[in-house]
Amino acid sequence: MDIMELAPEKRLVHTAQTYLGKKGYYTLKLDGDYGPATSDAVIRFKRVHGFFDRDYLGPKTMAKLVSDKAIPWDDWAPPLVSKEDVSGLPPMLAEAVRHLGVREIPGSKSEPVIMGWAQELKEEGALDWYTGDEIPWCGLFHAILALRCHKELEFPPNVLSARNWGGRDVPRGVNKSAADEPGWGSQGPNPQDSASVSLGSTGIMWRTSKTESWHGHIGIIDAQNSTHIRMIGGNQANSVSRSWYHRSKFLGTRRVPSVEYVNAPTLPTGSTGAAMI
Repeated sequence: MDIMELAPEKRLVHTAQTYLGKKGYYTLKLDGDYGPATSDAVIRFKRVHGFFDRDYLGPKTMAKLVSDKAIPWDDWAPPLVSKEDVSGLPPMLAEAVRHLGVREIPGSKSEPVIMGWAQELKEEGALDWYTGDEIPWCGLFHAILALRCHKELEFPPNVLSARNWGGRDVPRGVNKSAADEPGWGSQGPNPQDSASVSLGSTGIMWRTSKTESWHGHIGIIDAQNSTHIRMIGGNQANSVSRSWYHRSKFLGTRRVPSVEYVNAPTLPTGSTGAAMI
């Protein structure tokens, strides 16, 4: 295509597509049309370079884009599949580790990987709706782990609600949904009563208030010490990541009956690396 045959506004878009393509943000046809793929590429480029992620090609964005200081997408983006060794880990923990680094997209766009999980769950009848990653997705991430690793277990109603995974074994707060349900899997050690919790088991937490709120969080336990527990979970700092939580925040743990568990390894609070078992 001869760029000079395009209307002036399309020439700008064509130039942007060219440079976005060189830096790995855009992979489709150079057509000068400002469609969804170009819009997504522009927003990601702006976010990487510290610009407000407005869906607009302004002079500052273009100047950075054509400069030799433009950061390639592959140099910034975390891998969608972690390279950590997962041999010997319980299935759900191994699957969680593989997705370390998946991150939601700020603003109106949604990370395709996260939306792919939602579609996979919908196709299996485990999820009714999910419109975008601005909706808390820790329950969504746990659900995709459960679906892929232990499809034989029955899902709780509304998998997006963290507390629902504990059923009647955890305080419901103001939300009585699943209050009479047995909960997913089987009940594990309570982090507040037990000195040790199981590697690869599911941790369920309260947020805002233990009794006056339905808010919660859910993840997969991969380390512990006397005061804190570390989990790999979704929507932790807007990504799949490792985070430490005080034991007092936990409502309980869940385990898969068919899995042989060992105690989670002991690490200092704040440790971020993989735990050795």
